[in-house]
Amino acid sequence: MLVNQSANKLLINLKNEYDAILRLSSYAIANMANEYAIKYYNDHRTLSSDDMTSFTMILVNGAKPINITMPKVGDSIKIGRCVNIGQETENTVTVRAAIGVSINPADGCVMRRSGSFVTLVYEGGERWRLIGELP
Repeated sequence: MLVNQSANKLLINLKNEYDAILRLSSYAIANMANEYAIKYYNDHRTLSSDDMTSFTMILVNGAKPINITMPKVGDSIKIGRCVNIGQETENTVTVRAAIGVSINPADGCVMRRSGSFVTLVYEGGERWRLIGELP
């Protein structure tokens, strides 16, 4: 009797894990069909909600140093939303926080070089996590 109960529990656990893997695989396959919208900016810019949609890549190219400012977003975006920024110029690109917004790490907000790419992840409470090729 004990062997049958243990075998049944094992089968139930395996089925639950299999179902979870199927759900994750279906999600990954569905998202592979999405394409990035690419936006080009060549001057200072405070990002808008249009710049923070899924699968958007912002490429910065200009003849002078450029500031990209992360605005206050309130409840307009969900926690975990990502903003992708690429530096396409030899001039300095700096990701800045608007008043009331924080970026962590704050000292890494200057992009490293032409070809650098960073992602900012919204943590909620007007906080962004900066990840990518930094100095």
